[in-house]
Amino acid sequence: HSAIVNHTVWVVSDVWRGKPLRFLHRMSLSFDASNLEIYGPLTSGGTVVLTPSRTGIDMDELRELVTGGRIDVLGVTPPVLREILAVRGLAGTGLRWLMCGGEALEPDLVAECAAQVPGIEVINFYGPTETCVNSTYLPARLHQGPGPLPIGSPIRDTSVYVVDETLRPVPDGEAGELLIGGAGVTRGYHGLPGLTAERFIPDPFGPPGARLYRT
Repeated sequence: HSAIVNHTVWVVSDVWRGKPLRFLHRMSLSFDASNLEIYGPLTSGGTVVLTPSRTGIDMDELRELVTGGRIDVLGVTPPVLREILAVRGLAGTGLRWLMCGGEALEPDLVAECAAQVPGIEVINFYGPTETCVNSTYLPARLHQGPGPLPIGSPIRDTSVYVVDETLRPVPDGEAGELLIGGAGVTRGYHGLPGLTAERFIPDPFGPPGARLYRT
């Protein structure tokens, strides 16, 4: 559970800066991002606002939940965000943070969010389940220029490397494989020692016993 603790401490202190917030919990408990929706607010004096247990909430209902529940933080994928902005919009909702992940985040979505909700903070996240929800992040306001937002910098107690086939770091601007290390790396896949050995490797850049996840 230390991975979840590290992730929660990071988002509360480094992203929300200790503010008690109201977060709309809309993701399945079987999805790793639900940890952010639950533990983040509850460990910072905030509130977890539950969505109805049924599935299939449409954009009108989602907006009503955000507005009626006085939601500060909403976690969405870019496609869902695009649909929200196109169907009902976010103006007048009072949202303060949008946590985006799962797919590439385009600048036009960020610009439209800022136009509808001045002052809103849009955060781009990246991270596989094997490294506990999010491994890197980028506040969208720091991105300038065309093209999708970069995945940003590592969260606390996390290391990322882009390497070649011999595990040597590649020069800036060259393609390679992303390796993730640090507090978020899980023990491996239950009952799959072969796959665990393939994907979780000794960390040549870290202290003895450290491991990296091969994305």
